[in-house]
Amino acid sequence: MGMQLRRAGLDDFVIYEKQPDVGGTWLRNTYPGLHCDIPSHLYCYSFEPNPRWSMIYAGQAEIQAYLRGCAEKYGLLEHLCFDSCVETARFDEPSGTWNLEMADGQHHQHRVLVSATGGLTEPRLPRIEGLDTFDGPLWHSGAWRDDVDLHGLRVAVVGSAASAVQVVPEVAKRARQVVVYSRTPNWVMPRGNAPYSEDQQRALASAPAMASTRRRQYREAMLWFGAFRRVDRALGRLRELGQANLRSAISDPGLIAALTPAYQPGCKRILVSDDYYPALALDHVQLVARGVAALTTTGVVDTDGTETAVDAVIFCTGYRLGGRADGRPAVDVFGSNGLNLRVSLAKGLRPIGVSPFPAFPTISLWLG
Repeated sequence: MGMQLRRAGLDDFVIYEKQPDVGGTWLRNTYPGLHCDIPSHLYCYSFEPNPRWSMIYAGQAEIQAYLRGCAEKYGLLEHLCFDSCVETARFDEPSGTWNLEMADGQHHQHRVLVSATGGLTEPRLPRIEGLDTFDGPLWHSGAWRDDVDLHGLRVAVVGSAASAVQVVPEVAKRARQVVVYSRTPNWVMPRGNAPYSEDQQRALASAPAMASTRRRQYREAMLWFGAFRRVDRALGRLRELGQANLRSAISDPGLIAALTPAYQPGCKRILVSDDYYPALALDHVQLVARGVAALTTTGVVDTDGTETAVDAVIFCTGYRLGGRADGRPAVDVFGSNGLNLRVSLAKGLRPIGVSPFPAFPTISLWLG
């Protein structure tokens, strides 16, 4: 948003950012193995291509550096207020302005308010017994602990979705034993990640070459969206890809059955990984095709009542919908006559795009 305002010649704006730097999820998440699951050249801004991506699917540090570089190039650092958390936004009808109440008690006033807060920012731990009684370290992948040395430890990884398929192979390189609890298997397609050579990077500096690469990657990505729309041909192709990816790494019939989803590709988020299935095939890695019921002081109890002793537990269990730990939006918004946006949405009012609603007359855009 800030980049486009600058491109339009508008400089009178402020961006409040609760983190100490730009990058959003790529600043906050630092778990090992973290890469985008969209090709790098599609994942960057169309008007700010980056021919110097090191890999087809870039890693966390490189993406965060790209976003930081964009902020610097477009002069956004002078517009950014870091470590600034907006708690409440209230519309003042007489003045036609928004009053922002900050977490540190300060107040700011603006004529136009744009919400660009993410909905999945608070790590979600499962509601199970024993979270407070487990003797070893436990944490969520979204709040990674670099202070824990996993070498030689018995580690439980709870979950098997987007972050788990990246975390498990990295944990398996360090831990003595890894137990993966997978309540529901997912479709995992081959990522096909590979580094770009210097010659390829130089070639991509050409605008036509970059445009051609983006078009090709876009067409390939559309195969997945065909599955989301239940196009039979796309579904069949995705099933073939997923099953081939699974069988290329795993030969045990029981493990193949446990890892084969009972639903069509596209019913849930499709995952990409080159090393998740090979990690599960390792001798010191065990898949438990059940959920977790509880933790004890020394281990994990699955839903069948079986307890497995472990030294550390890593939860890859997703995020709470909303910007706060209790599920509320990141910012409480009150429009005309004190009308609460969250309450209005619950009653069926859904302001999207340029707001035509009298209750929220100067909200120009909702981005998430």
